[in-house]
Amino acid sequence: MKSNHGELSDEMYRRVYRLVKREVEPRIIAATLKLPYKTVQNVTYRLKQHKTEIASTESSAPEQYLDLYFFPKTRYAQLQMVGMVVDSKIEGLKKEFEKILSSKWKVVVLEMSDVLNIDEVGAKQILHFHQNIKELGRYAAILDPSPEIENQLNRFGLEEQIPVFGTLSALENSAFSKNSSWSVGL
Repeated sequence: MKSNHGELSDEMYRRVYRLVKREVEPRIIAATLKLPYKTVQNVTYRLKQHKTEIASTESSAPEQYLDLYFFPKTRYAQLQMVGMVVDSKIEGLKKEFEKILSSKWKVVVLEMSDVLNIDEVGAKQILHFHQNIKELGRYAAILDPSPEIENQLNRFGLEEQIPVFGTLSALENSAFSKNSSWSVGL
């Protein structure tokens, strides 16, 4: 599916966006995603220009948003969170958690690489979800928390109660390994 970002698909544009946000050099992005360097330069330029325009029109308080993307995979389900897991945006997350709890997924991955902030209410909602899924005999884990929320995860006690992984392969090894303390056993 083509986007309005020129010649890139929406998925590819999001990948470039995430790498630009992490301040990866355009040459490295082009090599990593196997894209023409000129294309990556153009997208990077547009993103930085758009960021400058937004910064000049923003008030001092950043806009709060939470986008949720559910991806059913072969062996697990993945809920990608983008934005802020805060009290004012928690209703959408509650509804998504309810859908997941009523589904048959045995393993659920909460990807938090694009989460900018989490407050106590958001942390409690994630802990409540984890407790409910555990009671159903299922497994949930946090994947790749962003640097912006690492301290908050620790402060609110999420790291003590929910498995946190930096890479998908480490998570899969834990969830699907026969030697693991918890295993799906496919």
